[in-house]
Amino acid sequence: IAGIYKFNKNVELSGDWVFNTGNWTTLPTTSFSSFTPNIKNFDDLFQTNQSINYYPNRNNYNMMNYHRLDVSARFSKQKKHYERIWTVGVYNLYGRKNPFFLFEGRDTAGNPAYQQFSLFGFPLPSVALNIKF
Repeated sequence: IAGIYKFNKNVELSGDWVFNTGNWTTLPTTSFSSFTPNIKNFDDLFQTNQSINYYPNRNNYNMMNYHRLDVSARFSKQKKHYERIWTVGVYNLYGRKNPFFLFEGRDTAGNPAYQQFSLFGFPLPSVALNIKF
């Protein structure tokens, strides 16, 4: 959803709200322990514990929905030989931590858990100056 409101010929306010359903990703449903010989040292063969993940099918998990609100204000002024345009805006105005990808980590109790990584989980301001000749 996008909207632009022009106060006059020099000032306008715009905003857009973006919404996407969560991206699908592939996560293992089960993990098995396996013992394999360590072949790094042939004199002292011993068993090392490895974990093997089981993936039943692709795209078996849907991450959280993605949404954000972006707003900007544009101020223009016509000069004798050029036009000056200032734009001030905020990307992700309400600071939503949208999921970018998941990674394996630990919860507060120390148990294995998937955690979400977010890009720009905070309001990101911007300023731009355009000069048209």
